[in-house]
Amino acid sequence: MAPAPLRIVSWNVHGCVGADWRCDPLRTFAVIAALKPDILALQEIDGRTHLRRHSRAFETFAERLGGHRVEARLVRKPDRDYGHLLWSRWPLAQASVRRL
Repeated sequence: MAPAPLRIVSWNVHGCVGADWRCDPLRTFAVIAALKPDILALQEIDGRTHLRRHSRAFETFAERLGGHRVEARLVRKPDRDYGHLLWSRWPLAQASVRRL
């Protein structure tokens, strides 16, 4: 029996803003669910409400995805968190974030 394929997805979600210029996290989560990733790298998780993004963006992704994750919040301000997220279906043995 062949091993199951590993599904890795990398996606710049642009703060969940689509081609219609609407911020719609539910649409983003629907696409992720359809892709069924084992490992997911998301860029531009955006909670900057002054740009009409979804507040608590990182927390919302954590609640919806479950699993195991590492967050790289590049901007940390009330209602303005912005950064990247690495998610895995499996536990992460070790993780660190390096500011470049």
